[in-house]
Amino acid sequence: MSLHKPVIVNSGGVSLWTRQIGNGKPMVFGHGLLGCHEIIEKELSPLIPIYRIIVFDQRGHGNSEKITDCRLYNAELMADDIAAIMDAYEIESAVIGGESMGAAAAVIFTLKYPERVEKLLLTAPAFGVAENSETEHFIEMASLIENMGIEGFIENAYPLWLKNFGFSEKGADLLASLFRCHDPESIATAIRSVMQWKLFSDFTELKLINVPVGILSWPNDPLHPLSLAEKYSKYIPNTLMHQLSSSTLVFKAPEEIGRAYKKLLPRL
Repeated sequence: MSLHKPVIVNSGGVSLWTRQIGNGKPMVFGHGLLGCHEIIEKELSPLIPIYRIIVFDQRGHGNSEKITDCRLYNAELMADDIAAIMDAYEIESAVIGGESMGAAAAVIFTLKYPERVEKLLLTAPAFGVAENSETEHFIEMASLIENMGIEGFIENAYPLWLKNFGFSEKGADLLASLFRCHDPESIATAIRSVMQWKLFSDFTELKLINVPVGILSWPNDPLHPLSLAEKYSKYIPNTLMHQLSSSTLVFKAPEEIGRAYKKLLPRL
């Protein structure tokens, strides 16, 4: 993997950790809630020969600035973070993408800065016109993280990931490594804030997106409902959607995300 030195980008006074991988056409791709740049590097590794991919830790996540003010977690600000990152890397326009929370920021960025988006990639959209059905469970998780700390939470949750969610030990270890990226107070604030997002008053706002869009989704995941991805596909005019087998694929074989996009991108 072709890695470049990390670059710290200032976005409205918030410091964001960023890094370029690869050396091709520009792409900026954001991870989801509880994720970090490392999962995106794994997922998009098949695209490195083709794209210059800018990965980053979202505000309040990973190596980026810790944030405990819930007002600083919203999709508009995260869309502006993408703009600041592109400016720092002197990128006028690029393929823009994101996963879950990152997909929400990418959509808002596309609506706000359409001239800077060549293609839009959305992995497992989680937010639309209504609050996510898993909000209550995630807010409980935030309290557990605050009370137990990251290591205590992982110790408590690890057997459940294996037993109830069908993770292999490799997948559970990867998930645990993502939790370890974060400051507990910062990530708890992010969870409480982001999980209450409602991006649109009406899905018809998506009709304003006029760039080619590729959507990856999967069934049987209430956090990232297939029905929401289908709504996006219905309202965004120029969309191709590809369905993967399961949400656990992200942890079993994350590079399958990149392989799917590698097949989808030439068709957009």
